[in-house]
Parts: sequence; C-alpha cells; structure tokens
Amino acid sequence: MAVLRSFQSFRSQFSIYVWEQPTVSFVSGTPATITRGSGSFVTEGYLDGHYLDVTDGLGSTTVNAGRRLIDTVAATTLTLAAGETLTNEGPIDATFHSRFIDKDGYERWPDVDTYLHPSAFDDGFTGIPQPFDGTDFTVAVSGYTDDEKVNEDEYNWYLSQRTDDVSKQLLSIEQTPNAGGISYSGSVIIGISDYGLTQVSLPLSMNDQLLLFKYCHLYVQHLPTKNIQWVDLLEATIAGF
Repeated sequence: MAVLRSFQSFRSQFSIYVWEQPTVSFVSGTPATITRGSGSFVTEGYLDGHYLDVTDGLGSTTVNAGRRLIDTVAATTLTLAAGETLTNEGPIDATFHSRFIDKDGYERWPDVDTYLHPSAFDDGFTGIPQPFDGTDFTVAVSGYTDDEKVNEDEYNWYLSQRTDDVSKQLLSIEQTPNAGGISYSGSVIIGISDYGLTQVSLPLSMNDQLLLFKYCHLYVQHLPTKNIQWVDLLEATIAGF
C-alpha cells in the first residue's frame, strides 16, 4: 500500500498508532485491565487516552473484541476507563490497534514530525515542474532510490483533491512501477486525467493552472519513522510563473 485512494484511509494510515499482536490476559473488574507477561505497553507506544481496537480472528480473542478507551498505561498493564468492561480470558493471543480518535471519528492527525516542504525529511520533494508544462511528472522524496526490501513499501502517499470521486478528479497518482526485482515506493507519477480547461495550447494560462492545482496537496509518510511531509501543488508549480 503506497498510494492511498480515500480521505478515510489517508487519515487512518497517516495517524500515529500502535499495531501489534501480543499475548495478553483480559481481566474483569472495576476498573477492567489488560495485562501481559512479556514486553511493554509503554515501549510499544500505547498512551493514556488511546482508543484500543481488539480484533477477533484465528487464535485470537472473540469475547473481548471491540473498541475500548484506555485510562492509564503501565509497562505490563492497560487500565481501561470507567464504564469499560471485559470478560476474564487468557493468556491468549490478540490483535491490538491503539491510537487517539478525534470527535469526528477519524484517527488524530499527528502534531509532531510533520513537515511543510521545503522543511523536509529525506531529500524533500523533487520533480515538481515549475511552471507546469502540461505533461505527467514523477515526484520523489528518496532520491529515486529503491526500497530496502522488495515489495515492502517504505512510503505511503496521498493526493488530496476536490473530491475522492475519481471520475471528477483532474489529477491521478500512481506508484512508480516495480522493475527488475526492485520496488520504488519513494516516488509516484502524477498524471493529468482530464484538463477540463479553457486553453488547450501550452503553456497554460495562470487561470487554467489555478483550476488544475487548486486544493491539491501531496502528502507522503516515511513508514519506518512515521514522519510526514506535504506540499501545496499550486504554490509549488506556480512558483515558476
């Protein structure tokens, strides 16, 4: 998953979250708790106020599946908020997804490690045309280097536009194709699916470039560090006028 196709998946994947499959015990009580015999909830990144999704599945819990609010976090114990309940179970393998949830129901956008280009991580954005010349272009943040492991994406990308409805978008985004056993999640191809413009000949007028790139922001997240970088494509391309 290198290119995300919806705002919902963008919010979910770019949030700061914990995902792991620990061996735990669910303990009924007031308050209810979740304990582990090895590893550390603190080290893994669980925080007070996180919402914890417990997924049922093969070899995992079923009776305690669902979402619950964490009150406090200690190394071997998650104490749940008042009113949360559990059924005694375990030790048992479980699948946990823990993060902050905003009032709109989406995962919270991180307030640290987010960079506006050119205050960037890695090599910043390269390949954004100034001015736009009317052709597809390739944008990279990794200096066009390949992923460390084939088919294991190091980056996630999202191109925000006026709508998630592909049929109404003027731009498209695709990951640079894998080639010769090498994968490149650090670069994407921005395509022009439909100008919808008043002027066909190039260079584009200022008004037509405004129409094409207004409200378009390109986001990329470096998965190993969770760092995020973004750029306003209108500002970036119009700098060439």
